[in-house]
Amino acid sequence: MSDTEIIIGIDFGTTFSGVGWTFTGQRKPDIISTPGAPWGSVRTPTEILYNGHSSGEPRWGWNARGKEGALKYFKLELDEEQRAKIPQLFEFEDPATPQNLGDSFFSPFKQPRHRRSTTITLQQPPGETDICADYLKAIGNEAIKAITRSKVVLKTTPVQYVLTVPANWSDAAKNATKKCARDAFGSTAKIALILEPQAAAIHVLKSDAISTLVKGGHYIVCDVGGGTVDLITYQILNDKPLELGESVRGTADVCGALLLNWKFECYLAKILGKYYTGEAGGRAMKKAVQMMREKFETNIKRHFEYTDDSWELDFPYDIPIDERPSIVTQDDIIEISGSSLATDVFDPVVEKILTLIQEQVDRVQRMDRKATIAGIILVGGFGGNKYLAKNVKEGFSGVVNEVLQPLDGWEAVVSGALAWGLDQSTVVRRKIPRYYGQELTLPAKAGRRSFINPVTGQDSCKEMLWYVRAGDYITHNTPPCALRCYGDPAVEKFLEISLLAWDPKPSDEEAPQVRTQDCYEVGKLQLKLDNLNWEIFDKKKRKGRNGHYYCIDFKVRLVFRSDLAFTAILPDGSTKKLHVKY
Repeated sequence: MSDTEIIIGIDFGTTFSGVGWTFTGQRKPDIISTPGAPWGSVRTPTEILYNGHSSGEPRWGWNARGKEGALKYFKLELDEEQRAKIPQLFEFEDPATPQNLGDSFFSPFKQPRHRRSTTITLQQPPGETDICADYLKAIGNEAIKAITRSKVVLKTTPVQYVLTVPANWSDAAKNATKKCARDAFGSTAKIALILEPQAAAIHVLKSDAISTLVKGGHYIVCDVGGGTVDLITYQILNDKPLELGESVRGTADVCGALLLNWKFECYLAKILGKYYTGEAGGRAMKKAVQMMREKFETNIKRHFEYTDDSWELDFPYDIPIDERPSIVTQDDIIEISGSSLATDVFDPVVEKILTLIQEQVDRVQRMDRKATIAGIILVGGFGGNKYLAKNVKEGFSGVVNEVLQPLDGWEAVVSGALAWGLDQSTVVRRKIPRYYGQELTLPAKAGRRSFINPVTGQDSCKEMLWYVRAGDYITHNTPPCALRCYGDPAVEKFLEISLLAWDPKPSDEEAPQVRTQDCYEVGKLQLKLDNLNWEIFDKKKRKGRNGHYYCIDFKVRLVFRSDLAFTAILPDGSTKKLHVKY
């Protein structure tokens, strides 16, 4: 890193995002409020609109929220597994009722995947990766504007962009995220990725939210976002300076605040009946239901804590008394009890979150029965809810030392991304979630299916070589894995190795020695063969045919980063980057 570097952090969320910036030497990061945001809000809707603007530039964030034709959930398109969950998010926006009001707080849309308007006039929406790039460019530009206003010299100061990704993001999705960032900020832009709960952990554990860190203790970070809940557990390896190590691999599920909104919609449908569906009440009722939603979003959802509380919702006064639901009082009020809200709205979501936390606890205790789980840290939008915290404290009493809700929990992820950009030495150990390796070509063995290797001409067979195993801890000093490949520089410009992965079902399941259908290709490892010193490799005559080939012996090291990267170590000690082609 140069003496001075500007860091732009982007918490690229499913439903809401955040952006901020800092630079080396600055005491406090600047978390930015984007155009159209409510006063004091630093969160921005992850939505973009490609029509209706005279300049041809898309609207985004608050200026696109709720607009007809706005696109959202497009971030999940970057991950094949998460893409399948998008229809589930749509269901959360549209309760199972005879008809929807259409003008809902959630702006529900009926088309699959992310919504596309049928009235595009200025330009057609681009592909999924282009949509993500356009959004990242728009939110990143807000940071550039803030930096310019601050008088920091932007042209001559290097800039690093740090983007957050979910804990369960696939390797291909991480690569797609970096590609979108380069499309947004330039092909030579310096891009780094960090896991969302990892960023939150760095921010909270470095702050004064915890009076005394338990050295050797494990902290479960639970990031309760709008669409997804991401969790990961870190162990305090050292407190001065702070050094964290992943205890167990992260998990995530679609059970964020959007599911809570959907549960409230279903609750409204149950208590209002035909007045919710639009069959009765007219425009006044439609407006009243909208106000009920807004009260839930801005008041009830944030402050709900006790089941013996009660909440009041306004009902239109001009609807005749004899036509009103029985739940409405003579004062035009619907009084709903905290117990009914807990049962119908909050408990189903809270229980899902408790289950995810329990999975992290179980994994830590399977790893080490004597492990101290020092704390559970709740961050993200719904992470600040007191009812959630109360249930977590009750559910894990006697298991964890404390449950923490930082006051700046919503900003924790973007603040941690900025801190990571300034100092990437905080997390010193990662836990590998799966096996990574390649299929080796070896001399024929008894019991193995043999074939003639087209490069060497020898009778050969194939076996798996696993570089790293699921559950292995990777540090900056993890030893490399030795391997051998065969190549002919006369006909090949680069050596291409199929990078394979395998996910064990039980945690102690051993990986196969030969490739099976459960071994899947992550991408291609490519080593450029130009400018290599071929004298360091053995040159051999091809058996049964004219010509020669080289035994390309080198070592491969998994680079310690949030995304997948490898380095080749050649026999003469020189190194080359192994490019992963997805």
